Amino acid sequence: MIYENVEAIAIKRGISLAEVERKANLSKGAITKWKTASPTIKSLLAVSNVLEVSIEDLTKSEGSESND
Repeated sequence: MIYENVEAIAIKRGISLAEVERKANLSKGAITKWKTASPTIKSLLAVSNVLEVSIEDLTKSEGSESND
């Protein structure tokens, strides 16, 4: 869920996951690991800052409404 949200938002913003990781000071492949493991709050905050969205936007489940 989190990985899919990050990927969708990154695509919408025209930025690759590798670029998000670089700007958020995460290791290469860190976001991909979120397919099977939960990220830290620190990592979520860094990614939310890079993508200019709330942590809630990154963690919301499918079907949740967004206020974009």
